[in-house]
Amino acid sequence: MVAYFAFASGENTELAKAELDSLIRILDENAIVSWTGPLAVIEMESNPTSFLLDRAAMIREAGTILARNPSSDRTLTWVSGDILRDHISPQSSFCVRSRSLTGSREIEFRDELTTLLGTRIRKATGARISLDSL
Repeated sequence: MVAYFAFASGENTELAKAELDSLIRILDENAIVSWTGPLAVIEMESNPTSFLLDRAAMIREAGTILARNPSSDRTLTWVSGDILRDHISPQSSFCVRSRSLTGSREIEFRDELTTLLGTRIRKATGARISLDSL
């Protein structure tokens, strides 16, 4: 199964979770949805992101999870250059943003990872960094 993510809007997180869970069940009764605060991790065969963004009133962001950090490893060896090249073309532009799911600030750590990931994507793909891309 492939992993996807969705962020629930902050107005009513419990309602957003119920909405997302119901919409995912329409697509795939065997999908696995787990939550960390407002972040849903969805494991299923088909990509639900367009469906969720079109149909969900309380989901603002969704996408494919390309890599997961197995620890607080700052080397980014867990991010495959091949995966980056498969999803980001040299002609495209990209932007890296980070969010805290725990509510703790950890700003310095997040800023460091954001910079490292942006550099890794740039080197692996040749794509252009654009702070306007989302």
